[in-house]
Amino acid sequence: MTRASPYALAALAVPATAQAAGQGGGYGTLVLSLLVVLGVFVALAWLARRFLPAAGGRGAMRVVASLSLGARERIVVVELAGERLVLGVGGGQVNLLARLPAAAMASGQNGGDKA
Repeated sequence: MTRASPYALAALAVPATAQAAGQGGGYGTLVLSLLVVLGVFVALAWLARRFLPAAGGRGAMRVVASLSLGARERIVVVELAGERLVLGVGGGQVNLLARLPAAAMASGQNGGDKA
């Protein structure tokens, strides 16, 4: 049995890499593959925002206004199912202060002064 030297094996591998580089391999293929992967990520993010309302922030509930009263207390107006709820939030709890029809605040009958 004859043993092949490591130099002979390296010489056999050189033409294969030279041939691959001549066929457009190398950095062009790498950049193209990276662009395809990034495109798939962008498409998946768009689909998630479009078809999963919770991921895109377009659910049935919407915060209309918020007013800070102190370090941890605030009044929040939330629109839910065509009705606006005035909530007091603070101290680890949420209290319902008032119910308003959605049209009441839209027409300016919210009782607040506009300065």
